[in-house]
Amino acid sequence: MAAGKTRYTGYWPLARILLLSVALSLAGCGYRLAGRGTQAGEGQTLAVPTFRNTTTEFKIEQRLTDAVRRELIQRTRYRVTSADAGDVVLTGEVLNVRSIPIILTDRGRSTAYTIEVELAVRMVEGRDDRVLFANDRWTFREVFELSNDSEEFLPEDTAAVERLARRFARSLVASLVQAQP
Repeated sequence: MAAGKTRYTGYWPLARILLLSVALSLAGCGYRLAGRGTQAGEGQTLAVPTFRNTTTEFKIEQRLTDAVRRELIQRTRYRVTSADAGDVVLTGEVLNVRSIPIILTDRGRSTAYTIEVELAVRMVEGRDDRVLFANDRWTFREVFELSNDSEEFLPEDTAAVERLARRFARSLVASLVQAQP
């Protein structure tokens, strides 16, 4: 063997076993989490009426509601409707929407914003209005940028709201699935 070179052949089998056990344990955690919600709502109707909007932000309640409905359809076995009544009813309210400048040019023009949305969400049993889940102050944020060149101006805030709606829907449905008995 050349000077200065050492072989660590004794460690490789141990390292491989350790890496394999970590990978298997992480995969097992994911399966348990995903499997937990697969039966949620089976045979029941979940009514998700369009969220109420107390802000001046145009159609934000529709984007959020649509994202929640899509996520519920993908991740649960509820029959999701837009009606006002069902076995379970999920209601939401958009409480506040703010656009906050976060990056300014030397001329004082903002080139990046954070859009912040505050919501209240409640899930109740349809028959007796027993609260199954509630969060009265849920805040989500998304960053969007504006082009420095006014000729290339593209309104990125709509895409930011869509991203925010998808993230909110994923988070809400994950919380609902975890809250199921």
